[in-house]
Amino acid sequence: MLTTKDNTRLLATAGKGNESAQAMQSKKIEDQQKSEKTKLIKAQIKCEQFEIKSQESDLTSTEKKEMDNNQKVRDQMLDKYSAYKEMNSEEMIKTYEDEFKESFTGNISAIEYDKEPGKKSLEELYEEKFPGRKDNDNEAKNKLPLMIQLLFGGNESNEDAMQNQKSLYFESSEELTQFLQDAAAEGIKMRIMDENGKVMAYSNGDGKLYHADNGLKFETGDSLRSSDMFLDEFIAQQTEQAQQNALPTMKP
Repeated sequence: MLTTKDNTRLLATAGKGNESAQAMQSKKIEDQQKSEKTKLIKAQIKCEQFEIKSQESDLTSTEKKEMDNNQKVRDQMLDKYSAYKEMNSEEMIKTYEDEFKESFTGNISAIEYDKEPGKKSLEELYEEKFPGRKDNDNEAKNKLPLMIQLLFGGNESNEDAMQNQKSLYFESSEELTQFLQDAAAEGIKMRIMDENGKVMAYSNGDGKLYHADNGLKFETGDSLRSSDMFLDEFIAQQTEQAQQNALPTMKP
């Protein structure tokens, strides 16, 4: 038979377990809301882009279909989160960031690169190619399709890299790809990840941009595509290949 003291201890332990379960459930709900609101904002950004383009030119049948799909996603999410109904994408992003106390990264891919002395930085190259564009980030968020998170690596710690992250904005995937090829031609070492953290492309300082899935050099007209490797897996593969290449060739 348990004593009162033992009972008290048992109940206290059960209480802590319940609190932990409640915390996990709360985290699960918050993660789901983040995912849904991210989906909403991404759809809103896309709709705004198509609306702007439709005012300037006729949309192709493919673009009209994509716009319809994004409108359906947006409307479905707005039914659930009605507080967003009167907001544009810029206002949605701010509301998201205020609610979750973190930067909106829903459609942001990342470029991690080595900031090397004597070489042009990615930010400097961006300012050179798109003068004034990043001076109005709010307008850029609302009008440009691609937001790329820029992470410094190599000479900075991970903590410093996260603190110094910046966003670059591109009008199209073609513009982004050309910028990356230009950056590679400058000898900048970098790794480009998709929004799920999978490596898409890289440069190793030899002036060329490579596909991450097969190691082939980018050719004219090539598009970015995801490999099945996260950054740590990709780095491990590159390190292993470099070590193998460094081994002396055995002559018969």
